[in-house]
Amino acid sequence: LYTYTGELKLLSDKPTSFITTEGLAINSVIRILGNAIYELQDDFYSRRDLHVNRGGLHSKGFSLNVLSFRSQGTETRDIDIRNSSLTSRGGGTNTFRIDQTNLSWESEGSEIFLQSNDADFIPPAAASFKKVIATGQKILIRRDSLQIGYLEMNGHGDFYHNIFVDSVKMVYGHTYNIW
Repeated sequence: LYTYTGELKLLSDKPTSFITTEGLAINSVIRILGNAIYELQDDFYSRRDLHVNRGGLHSKGFSLNVLSFRSQGTETRDIDIRNSSLTSRGGGTNTFRIDQTNLSWESEGSEIFLQSNDADFIPPAAASFKKVIATGQKILIRRDSLQIGYLEMNGHGDFYHNIFVDSVKMVYGHTYNIW
């Protein structure tokens, strides 16, 4: 078994390409840079970051577990995480950050787990999530018109803009700011 810890750049220009990990963890930063839509064929686990900078990623109901999940820049991107769980273990401004420019986004029925002590959750505006659970000391949620079915926070929380939540669980003794 070979262990590579550098950066993997996925550059396919085929309309659709596939990612199969067969249960193995990826030790590298993954950057999707080609024009292809990459479809998961099984659960995806990376010890590092996943960047969708061009092309796209469709999770097809499989789970993603990454250090951070990002899609930034102005290139055309298509991300579909519907009915999937996505765990982000990293912290700060890059925990879960999706820029909206030239983005097609689907997330209905998805469950997001933020496991950092200082998690920023910055999805696209008007995104919809079945569940968002933040297990760390603090969460920052920024975007307009988010729809969250169930929100659970185990630490302090800061909320910016209009966030619509059906059910929320907050821990007594923590501070929650709504801006």
